[in-house]
Amino acid sequence: MIKIILLVLCFGLSTLTTLLLHLDEAWKIATGIVGFGLAYIVAIILLFFLFAAISTLTVSKKKAPVKYGGGYRKLYNFYSLVLLSLFGVKLTVNGLDKIPNDENFILFQNHLSNVDPIYTNYVLRKYPLIFYSKDSLFKIPFFGKTIKGIGYVKLTRKTGFDDSCEIIRSLRWIRAGECSLAIYPEGTRNKTYPEPVLLDLKEQLMGIVKKSDKPIVISVIHDSEKINNKLLFKVHKIQIDFLTVIKPVEYKNLSEVELNEKVRNIMLDGINHPLEAKEKVRLY
Repeated sequence: MIKIILLVLCFGLSTLTTLLLHLDEAWKIATGIVGFGLAYIVAIILLFFLFAAISTLTVSKKKAPVKYGGGYRKLYNFYSLVLLSLFGVKLTVNGLDKIPNDENFILFQNHLSNVDPIYTNYVLRKYPLIFYSKDSLFKIPFFGKTIKGIGYVKLTRKTGFDDSCEIIRSLRWIRAGECSLAIYPEGTRNKTYPEPVLLDLKEQLMGIVKKSDKPIVISVIHDSEKINNKLLFKVHKIQIDFLTVIKPVEYKNLSEVELNEKVRNIMLDGINHPLEAKEKVRLY
């Protein structure tokens, strides 16, 4: 919808601009409408990036965030809305009613595309939520400072002091009830899907979950690996299923290996047997 509105706005303005020039030949009028239309599109894109740059000026590149950034989350939701609309994404969701509304939680989800966090974040935009994210994402202009402002957890995928501090911070925040936490337990994007449909889950992440003493929301995403196919010229149907919630009382006596196996089995079943799509997520 946003893509259509922008095109109508830009070429409407270009038509008006061309008419104001009182051009007297058809080819000049046509050239003016197309030329000014493209110019307005470029101007809007530049204004968008200027807005993004100004909005993140207060985010420090060196200092870790000290609290959940709800304001930056709203900004990110706006970016997500624009991107999903421009990419022609149609989201459907099942089981959203399973998510706890009275306490924060840890979300587990399979990982098929670099854009997965944008889908999931937008579906869960009403919940305070941070993600475990690879450090390269924080280097992306504007976007990196936005997710840092929210409080996303930067991981280098190496055993070291920095990662330990970030993990401890995330545990402190979730225990204090500041926000919920989204984790991709495969540890990386599944670049060979559908063989296998799910990579091995990282057992050390189960240890983090057990220390949090929070419910585990298990979710699977379908078809997001196809997003790069004709990105701007095709409708992309993505489905997110929220399968179940494992309460702390259900996993406190399980070992990390046992919890890992339990989560893996639920995710595998959800990937292999998608739920019947019910609720479309409106992009507005």
